[in-house]
Amino acid sequence: MPANKFALIRYRVIDKCIGNKYRPYPSIDDLMDKCSETLGKQVSKSTIEKDISAMKFDAGLGYEAPILFSREYAGYYYDNPDFTISDVPLNYEEIDAIKIAANTLVQFRDVGPFKQYSTAIDKVLNRVSIEPGKNDGELKSIIQFEQVPEVKGNHLLGLLFKACDAARVVEFDYGSFKKNRVKRRMVEPYLLKEYDNRWYLIGKSREKRDFIVYGLDRMHRLNVTDEKFERSSSFNPDVYFRYSIGITANLNEEPMHVELEVNDILAKYLESKPLHKTQELVKNQGKNILKLRVYNTYELHESILGFGKQARVVKPDFLQKQIRETLAEAASQYESKK
Repeated sequence: MPANKFALIRYRVIDKCIGNKYRPYPSIDDLMDKCSETLGKQVSKSTIEKDISAMKFDAGLGYEAPILFSREYAGYYYDNPDFTISDVPLNYEEIDAIKIAANTLVQFRDVGPFKQYSTAIDKVLNRVSIEPGKNDGELKSIIQFEQVPEVKGNHLLGLLFKACDAARVVEFDYGSFKKNRVKRRMVEPYLLKEYDNRWYLIGKSREKRDFIVYGLDRMHRLNVTDEKFERSSSFNPDVYFRYSIGITANLNEEPMHVELEVNDILAKYLESKPLHKTQELVKNQGKNILKLRVYNTYELHESILGFGKQARVVKPDFLQKQIRETLAEAASQYESKK
């Protein structure tokens, strides 16, 4: 049975205590006290005894810790004084899994706030490269990660990350795609969110006194001020984007119930990769009906239009009308002009 997170913490504490050369032979009371102090709650003697047994014999953990008890010193010690559970070797499958994860992380090595972790990522890559398992050349030949193009505004991530963390007001010039104008904004930054290879800031506008989504690619002359703000406890990212597809959230509107008729191929695709967490796929008179509860947003329209002839809006009527008009306008651009 996999160990829970508290057990894993206790194993680390026990390992550190037994391996401490300056305070050797910790007693079971010593281990109890140290684990209780670390976890902030009382740990029993029987729990420590079970932990020691698991570290020694649990094949799932794979530690095989050489823990012995010294009657002379009334405490525990390692039969191999250099042993530590931190050095337990990984098997081939674990090494390959870490390589895949590390190669995913390396894509963000030079992006804003992730730069501070570049050394750690390199250490992981260097460590697993000398372990058995697939070599890097073989891994790259059978796994190809999406190459994310450089997007404007990514260089602002570091400053905005610090501003969110320190709860400091930011100001920046912001360009509107629709109105083709730039305006200075004062914003209380709350959250950085990535969608479709672009980064966005969700913050409370000082002007509108409401939460707004800002694209980093449209920000200019960013300045993190010395002014601090009180974070609102009412803002919850999971609630804010609960009914959103993408980055748009219309909290002043009720989410709508959407039904799409989809063909068999698209139905199978959506079963394996849901469009939204509220998705429900049902059969109705031999037809595949995709049900959603979402906001009526640009990203929703974009997704439906992207399905092409494989999907048709059934409900609501106004959404069907909007999609039909968009398709008609698009088709008119291909009509021959005399």
